[in-house]
Amino acid sequence: MLLVSTQRPTRRPTRLDYLRRRTVAAAAAAAVLVALTSAVRGDPASSLETQAVSLSPAQQAQLPWRAVVTEGSAGVLDARGLPSPAAQKAALDRYEAIGLPIYCAGGRGRYAALTFDDGPSGYSRQVLGMLRRAGAEATFFVVGRQVPGAGAVVRRQLQAGAVGDHTWDHPNLTRIPAADVGGELTRTRRVIERAGRQPVRLFRAPYGARDSLLDARLRRLGFVHVLWNTDTRDSAGASTATIVRNAAAGLAPGAIVLMHETYDRSVAALPRVLAAARRKHLRLVSVPQLLALDPPSEAQVRAGGLGCEDRERYRRLEDAGAMRLSANGAHAR
Repeated sequence: MLLVSTQRPTRRPTRLDYLRRRTVAAAAAAAVLVALTSAVRGDPASSLETQAVSLSPAQQAQLPWRAVVTEGSAGVLDARGLPSPAAQKAALDRYEAIGLPIYCAGGRGRYAALTFDDGPSGYSRQVLGMLRRAGAEATFFVVGRQVPGAGAVVRRQLQAGAVGDHTWDHPNLTRIPAADVGGELTRTRRVIERAGRQPVRLFRAPYGARDSLLDARLRRLGFVHVLWNTDTRDSAGASTATIVRNAAAGLAPGAIVLMHETYDRSVAALPRVLAAARRKHLRLVSVPQLLALDPPSEAQVRAGGLGCEDRERYRRLEDAGAMRLSANGAHAR
């Protein structure tokens, strides 16, 4: 009796099959290597799902997944390579809980933040146009009394990055009666939220003036206080050339740069500042994006402005503290 096989004939693998297998294997090996390296370093995100794998677009197209992922706390990036609103909110929640000012980010990526104070102003649209043409995001700390009548500008600033509270009248909050501080904060927040129809989480004190009482009040109100580690000195009368020189000197991974959108010399300097960022291969993002992409350690934040000078040291301190906690937990079990 003739037996007929019911199995399908084996298809010989094609060149494309080999390419797919090799690409998947290379991606898996790279992911494991990154995960092991991250585990040794003690990075907070060491799972394969949140690690970066350097593949070309053609290689990614061969993989069984299509999401673009990044190393760190930002998670999956969007089509522009930026963190999701949820990731940005999670970053702000973390630093709100710490309740101390942020002077800079962690310095481990290729990102920095330009920030503009004291608007909206007659220069706002010009600044926004330059940022748009450069593909840059920014953060605008606006003065509340200048927002009525400029709602359209505030909405454009939100689309270009983020908008924060810079008080109603721009006073030194450490030198006015405590009873007046609340109005300076909440009145501005309300008018920005009415204009932009989004919650306001960011705050910057005029002149960078703060004390422990203001820190506590901002934390109760749910603000993240954002200061800076690079001052262009435009508000002190610096010339256009000096503004560019100061910005370029401070533009580095994790930098938060202070500028103002109220001076013609600052507006004249902006194209050269944007060019300096490009030369340094830095992507300019908003502060919430920066904190999600390149989070500073809690030890660094608690060190204040000094934490920006030796960020590696504060990362080591935090890693050592995490190791001690892990060891104590292991002994407790």
